[in-house]
Amino acid sequence: MPKTFIVHGWDTNILEDLRHYLTTELFLPEPVVLSETSSVGRTIIEKLEDASIGVDLVFVLCTPDDTVLSNGNTYKQARPNVLIELGYFYGRLGRLSGKVIVIIKDDLNIPTDISGVTYIHVKNNFSNSKKEIYTELKQLGLISDEIESNIRRSNYNPQKYFYSDAYYKMNYS
Repeated sequence: MPKTFIVHGWDTNILEDLRHYLTTELFLPEPVVLSETSSVGRTIIEKLEDASIGVDLVFVLCTPDDTVLSNGNTYKQARPNVLIELGYFYGRLGRLSGKVIVIIKDDLNIPTDISGVTYIHVKNNFSNSKKEIYTELKQLGLISDEIESNIRRSNYNPQKYFYSDAYYKMNYS
């Protein structure tokens, strides 16, 4: 089972939605969330380094937490710690590995250093992004036969879950 880490800003709703999806619906182990780990006298970067040992998969939740005024223009951006941790995990796991999954909520400014990075966009609500997350995890080989079996035993149908009831009935019933 992959060791998963979630990087987040102030939006705890999307954090909890992602955690619930990963643990309850995809049957993955409880993810590491840095703000929930004890400090035991360490600096934040030391905590991050220690907590990231053995991590196989990282979700970076970029949410519009900060309002920035620059050159007379106002825009929203993710917290600086989120962007720093994104860079940290790209360096640790490799940008091209696919193991750092960026999720962007709503419209926010992306720094030019990371523009062009592929991401999953959450516009209105998290459930609209589940299919993309599932597809990424499946492609990475992180949805094992055991997980697939657990999903089937729980009567969880990814197709039904990802589409509206009306669409599902028309196309999959």
